[in-house]
Amino acid sequence: MKKSFLFVIFILFQISILFSQSVGFSYFIPRNGYFSNPIAPLNISMPINAGNYLQISPGIGMMSVGGLSLVDLPDSYSTKLPLIGPFQTAELNILVALSLPINKIKISAQGGAFMYYGFNQKFITGNFDRSIAEIQNFQAVFSNVDFKKHGFGGGYIYGGKLTYRLSKKLSVYAGLNYYSGKQKYPISGNFTAYTSADSKASGNFKFDNSRIDYSGFMILFGIVNQ
Repeated sequence: MKKSFLFVIFILFQISILFSQSVGFSYFIPRNGYFSNPIAPLNISMPINAGNYLQISPGIGMMSVGGLSLVDLPDSYSTKLPLIGPFQTAELNILVALSLPINKIKISAQGGAFMYYGFNQKFITGNFDRSIAEIQNFQAVFSNVDFKKHGFGGGYIYGGKLTYRLSKKLSVYAGLNYYSGKQKYPISGNFTAYTSADSKASGNFKFDNSRIDYSGFMILFGIVNQ
């Protein structure tokens, strides 16, 4: 399924290069994570206007994610430190916007949904070890973690956008969206912990319900060819 999804992304990307109306950059500031930026060339959407006040925009893009946190972990392992990253995502999304045009300016409130495929996902073992040591009062922890390197995730988007018309054909925009999404990400493994120089403990863990927290603010800016 992952090959089919990436193939669809590739085909849509090639089509959008030829027919796209909106081209822009986006920068993701995740909750409890590391800053993320788009992969070249650009994020692309194809807005469809239904009158002056309604717009539907299917879009695609690729993102290089610095690091995201895991949620739905037991309290003895829960941490706000990023645990997954860096990795890349290929995303499909669709947004519905209600707009208020005022002369050359258009103010839009928008919401929708997104789906992504994350690949080359890495586990940040150092942050995981540090969180176990802090929560369980160990001096040092060394873990071995089994994890997935790819997977599907998705969720919802909502936010706003400000568009300024430069000419009859060309406009520029800036916006801010909030992404609220998850990706199932089970982990398992074991660890060795040291409480002092001559005392150590060990343990095993298996978390089938842990998920990547794909939540945060997306800063947008770009050009619209109408």
